[in-house]
Amino acid sequence: MTVKLDLPIKLKPSFDVRAVIAQLVKSKTRIVEINIKKSEKKRESSTSPIDFETNEETDDRSMHDNLNVTPEKIKDNCFVLVKFEKKSSVVYYVGKVLSHYSSTELKISYLRKKPGSSWSFFFPVLEDIHTLYISDVAMILPDPEPRAGCTARLARLFTFAVNLNNYNVQ
Repeated sequence: MTVKLDLPIKLKPSFDVRAVIAQLVKSKTRIVEINIKKSEKKRESSTSPIDFETNEETDDRSMHDNLNVTPEKIKDNCFVLVKFEKKSSVVYYVGKVLSHYSSTELKISYLRKKPGSSWSFFFPVLEDIHTLYISDVAMILPDPEPRAGCTARLARLFTFAVNLNNYNVQ
């Protein structure tokens, strides 16, 4: 599905695509693919229409449900995105819920992000198990996508059908 938006971004003849993308990312616009159309080269500045192509396979209602985290929605063996606030930044980690200690506390086993891979995660050799409050859960992740026809080593990698680009996932 292609969505055309006419954004009032003034572009110079030698505009930088990265700068335009950075402006859109700061405004938290979800972007899968961008096609920029230049209007006239003679103008020094112009307002250019930008085409956004988004993947609508993800149901917006299910994404909204994943963001509304309540204790009833968090089940054992489900995957969650956990928020850690540092002094100057916020970092997110992917974890698997092992059990509930109480209505406000969870036992979580954290996954590691595979180096060199953007959104593949794995369980470390030395388990990283901790307790956290449900209020630290930023999102309930969908079940990992199964890998068809892969080796045993690749089967240990987990990928999720959710866009985590807006989060600083470690």
